[in-house]
Amino acid sequence: MKPINAVTRSAIIKSAILISSLLLSPVPAHAQNNNQPPAETPVQPLDLAAMSVARQVLTTGAAMVALGDSEGVAGQFTDDGELVTKSTKNAGPPEVQIFRGADQLLKWFKIVEGLRGFTVVNNVEYARLVAPDLLYITGTLELTSPEQQTTGLPFTQVRVQEGASWKIVNYQIIFSGG
Repeated sequence: MKPINAVTRSAIIKSAILISSLLLSPVPAHAQNNNQPPAETPVQPLDLAAMSVARQVLTTGAAMVALGDSEGVAGQFTDDGELVTKSTKNAGPPEVQIFRGADQLLKWFKIVEGLRGFTVVNNVEYARLVAPDLLYITGTLELTSPEQQTTGLPFTQVRVQEGASWKIVNYQIIFSGG
């Protein structure tokens, strides 16, 4: 496969971000049909190359979080990369915050410094190479405190290959709770 041009790549990235937003958005109660079994969804074949790359980059990221390396975590993003956090409560729409660019990302990821001593695991649930240099990942970030309390946070990432690195273009993570 030959590399794709910038216009096509931009369109693919925007599509992947839109799809991840739709997948992570809660379904309103009135739109849920609890009387019908879920429709059969065709399962995509496992993309072993994408799963391997995803596990590798996410293991590296988890190690940075466990060490409290906020600069390392923020450095995984492209220059214009963005983090989208969604906080859900028992009722009401999610609170959405967007952090874009190196300065905003570094400020937000200072939270990582407080996670020293935690066990951090990124579980890859799905990964797909959308293009040779564009990777889509879904998974769960598991944080286990020194007191052995575990929190699972679902996420999606869109990463682009820059040289030997896979940089984050868009990272969406959901914090839920009452």
